[in-house]
Amino acid sequence: MKQNHPGTKRALSDDARLMLGVGLWGMVKNALAAGLADRGVKLPDEEVRLVTRFMLEHLEAKGQRIVPVKATLDMHEAMRVALDEGKRMSLKWVQAKTKQRWRYQAALDAAPDWRLGYQQETERTLNPAKPETGSLTGA
Repeated sequence: MKQNHPGTKRALSDDARLMLGVGLWGMVKNALAAGLADRGVKLPDEEVRLVTRFMLEHLEAKGQRIVPVKATLDMHEAMRVALDEGKRMSLKWVQAKTKQRWRYQAALDAAPDWRLGYQQETERTLNPAKPETGSLTGA
């Protein structure tokens, strides 16, 4: 299912959003694991997952987020429609500073979410794919 922003035909599919979240999660987790390994700390994959999740949740609790340096398609679209009539307060004139804050918040809300990658990795860990055995006929 695609989510189109009002007034546009461009949108990312749910699969594309998932892949962005998976990519963001993987990059952060691998960076943390590499940093720990550089300092001689070797943790099992499950522990690295938990430490990474804790670190990201701690950052978010402090008001910080990890977002791409280059805005994604969804982020651009969210910024573009942030000031549409239905999205803003019923004010005829709004300060430029307020407009920028609304655009910035819309971009952050549309940014890839690391939780999607974490959830997918957790599901794969809990429900690993069963190796295929036997022939094509199932014998």
